[in-house]
Amino acid sequence: MTKIHIMFANFLIFVFFSNALCQESNPDFAAPLDIPLRLSGNFGELRGGHFHAGLDFKTQGVINQKVFSIADGYVSRIKITHGGYGKAVYVSHPELGYMSVYGHLNGFADKIDAFVKDQQYNKQSFEIELFPPKNSIKVTKGEQIAWSGNSGSSSGPHLHFEVRNLSNQLPQNGLLYNFDIVDHIPPQIRAIGIYPLDDNSFVNGSCEKIILPVAYLGGKYKIQQNKPVVLSGKIGFSIEAYDYLSNAPNRCAPYAISMYIDSSLIYAHKLDEFSFYESRYIQAHIDYAARELTRRSLQRSWRLPNNNLSIYEKINNNHTYSFETEKLHTIEFIVLDAAENESEVSFQVKGSRGETDRCSSEMDKNFVKVMEWDKENFFSAAGVKVYLPAGTLYEDMPFEYRKEPAHKGYYSPMHHIQSLQTPAHKYYTVSIAPENVPYDKLGKTYIVSLNKSGHPVYEGGIYKNGFVTVRTRSFGIYALRLDDDPPVILPGNIWKDAQMGGKTSIRFDVSDKASGVKSYEGFIDNKWVLFEYDPKSNLLEYAFDNERISRNQWHELELTVTDNRDNISVFQTRFFY
Repeated sequence: MTKIHIMFANFLIFVFFSNALCQESNPDFAAPLDIPLRLSGNFGELRGGHFHAGLDFKTQGVINQKVFSIADGYVSRIKITHGGYGKAVYVSHPELGYMSVYGHLNGFADKIDAFVKDQQYNKQSFEIELFPPKNSIKVTKGEQIAWSGNSGSSSGPHLHFEVRNLSNQLPQNGLLYNFDIVDHIPPQIRAIGIYPLDDNSFVNGSCEKIILPVAYLGGKYKIQQNKPVVLSGKIGFSIEAYDYLSNAPNRCAPYAISMYIDSSLIYAHKLDEFSFYESRYIQAHIDYAARELTRRSLQRSWRLPNNNLSIYEKINNNHTYSFETEKLHTIEFIVLDAAENESEVSFQVKGSRGETDRCSSEMDKNFVKVMEWDKENFFSAAGVKVYLPAGTLYEDMPFEYRKEPAHKGYYSPMHHIQSLQTPAHKYYTVSIAPENVPYDKLGKTYIVSLNKSGHPVYEGGIYKNGFVTVRTRSFGIYALRLDDDPPVILPGNIWKDAQMGGKTSIRFDVSDKASGVKSYEGFIDNKWVLFEYDPKSNLLEYAFDNERISRNQWHELELTVTDNRDNISVFQTRFFY
């Protein structure tokens, strides 16, 4: 056994002995589903703008699987939104010190559903957040509390499940508990990234980073380069690695990653827990530009200045290394999953005394100035203003800007503010001056950004003092559009004088292709009724509630839909139920 493996074995013993002690004291949780527990996503998975905070359980491609409380406790929170977790229930288990969370539900068990519906009618709102009094809705271990679904921002039927520390609400890695989740597959390593980190650093004589593919050959992972990589100066490394669990093809996240240089531990992280507050620092943890350009998720082994993630071990000079002498070095990454499966890749690099010229690349012709990550930054030009609070950036940034003439259907030039390959941690403001907009239409203007396909994405904004201003957390192309058209309401299964006695609901297709739907209200016989909106499908639906509507008579329906620029559509009809 080599020195590096002895060191890593000791590291493993510490990590997994600690986990084993935790698991021995872990409560005997019940399964949240009564079907085989298979994952489509795991804890710490690298998502857009955040780490995944739970386990995504497959529900066999359907909704309405029974969902069970994992332990005795009480319902402490219920939240229903059009996005996010959709319909979600939170159960506190005070005797155990945990909270369990169940998201993207289709509905709740009867005693929870009755409470929720009463509150929705009292507040006259589908979207709602409730905190029932302690022990007012008690549940027992293994009791059904909900039905699985596809609500909120879910992209397919599944159950989002979390275990949280009750005292501080930090999500815990559910794979470290006693759920029957099978995993015999080691992590897979796909690529290694090598980066010059200042003007005096080089990789193979170049100022640019390189991404080296990794292949599994002869029972080992190897980089696809036969000769050592030549390095000089301050260098950073990254790794693209994924975990796969048995009985599911979905790509998940490794539990722990460590990097060694010549048997010395340079970097290590593991995903036991994190806070929601810090989750967005994922954008500094990964090579964000590579993610945007190539969809590779390369995890850095060094910290950017504005990266406050707590998952890192405090090791060796902020995880960086300087190559200054002409000698060979061995780099090794070791990747673990929560089931103690391990993969590793090692390769050699050769140090160099450096190049004669500094690695100062030419500034882009659109370069404006360097913005410092720990200071406020301002920029203004004809028709546009940008303000970045301190801490918006993860490191100092050479800020770039250009504009092009307005495209058809736009009411300002197209403002190119930095690029989609640069992440923003905090909200910053963009202000754009309208062009050729009638005075009475200024309130109908709004800011859009253009996605990778060039399609407009509604950002919003408020018109004041000659500018429309919006808060945003992404860079890219920004411009103004105008929306003075009302939303579209298309009846799905109702018409004038419709006979609805044999139906269970009233359905509409509701959409607004410009600024989007902001709100809706439905009334039957001048009384507010609960409509539920699913933006993914444009479905707006009222389920007949026989406790709140009389049968065998004529009813008057009025539905009002408002978009984000306050354009309004109204639908009225009479029906028999």
